[in-house]
Amino acid sequence: MELQVYISQLKDEEFDYNIEYPIGNRQYAPKPIYWGYRLVDLFKDIVHKVLDHDENTKQTDWGTFVIKFTKTDLMEYLLKYVVMYEKDLEKMSENFFKEIYKQNTLGGVNTLLNQTKKLPDGEYLLVAQELF
Repeated sequence: MELQVYISQLKDEEFDYNIEYPIGNRQYAPKPIYWGYRLVDLFKDIVHKVLDHDENTKQTDWGTFVIKFTKTDLMEYLLKYVVMYEKDLEKMSENFFKEIYKQNTLGGVNTLLNQTKKLPDGEYLLVAQELF
């Protein structure tokens, strides 16, 4: 099983946020603007928000969960994770796992934040996708 979190447009050639999951056994997920990252905490948060029916959330297929954000709101949301991960990193003792956490977890969410900053103003989806 692979988990990934990425940013996408609301609509692409095969996906439209405003159209419900079509009948059939195919994946209905937006294409990433940039490559995704395995960010378990962020993935779980997105899924919980969707399952709690928070505003602007949707499950688009069996393993894809999305939250619609403005660019500014998406940057604020990701920044909260950067701050949380930085605090977690400070608590860790110096060792191999700290470096992995810094590169993969903090690095992944920082990259998503930096990618968001490069996007034009508008609305985007933060996608949590589980693939088998």
